[in-house]
Amino acid sequence: MLPDIFQPWQIQNELAAPVQTLPAPPARTRPMTPSRMPEKLTPSKDPIVIEQPPSLPKIRVALVDDDQSIHIAMRQIFKNWASHWALESFLDGNEAIERFRESPPHVVLMDISMPDVNGIECTRRVKTMLPQLPVIMFTARMDTESFILAMIAGASGYLIKPIPSFDIVSAIKKALEGMPALCMQTEKSVVQWLHGLGEGISGWGLTSREQQIILHLCSNRSDKEIAQHLGISPGTVHTHLVPLFRKMGVHTRDEAKRKFLGLEE
Repeated sequence: MLPDIFQPWQIQNELAAPVQTLPAPPARTRPMTPSRMPEKLTPSKDPIVIEQPPSLPKIRVALVDDDQSIHIAMRQIFKNWASHWALESFLDGNEAIERFRESPPHVVLMDISMPDVNGIECTRRVKTMLPQLPVIMFTARMDTESFILAMIAGASGYLIKPIPSFDIVSAIKKALEGMPALCMQTEKSVVQWLHGLGEGISGWGLTSREQQIILHLCSNRSDKEIAQHLGISPGTVHTHLVPLFRKMGVHTRDEAKRKFLGLEE
């Protein structure tokens, strides 16, 4: 006989009763801490700053030319080829010299044929005042005398107008680096002149001091000015000129200059 707890009627009632399920335990979650709270995305009020590459330093180029149209054309060249260069215009050599005393540029483009003071004399004065300032002659004159006198005056280059824009910019860059700035036409003239000069000097038999003096003489310097440059007395300069004239077969300073430059046989 079954125990009371297993009476048939109890078993039937138990089987007929609906099955009860226990509720699932609540999921265990970690509390949200401030560090884990999602950030609220809001547009920033601060402006976005984009770093720009460092700007190139301004190169100040002085143009000394009495033709206003040359200045206009040069500004357009700089705009297209060298926008970080600044052009300073001077229509007169004396005005340029006075301005250079106060604020010298980085490089100078100098015409030769100008009123009052020509470009060669202006170059000589500028180089006396600012020996390290590169001066490029920018002229239509193609004669050998103008080129040699400009070099003796201290010019760093010689460009013949008209000339392509790229060659102008390239010449200025060369001068800024301490290199000679010559256009192709000038380079050919230099080579021819140097060949003739070498033959002339060897044929004349000039001493090193006489060669120094003839170079200063070609720059139209007086005996006193030559003496100051060479550190000797004016009387010593005159003493050297006597045998120099005899060796070259000339009688005057102008004849000596023209023969040295290859303008006369």
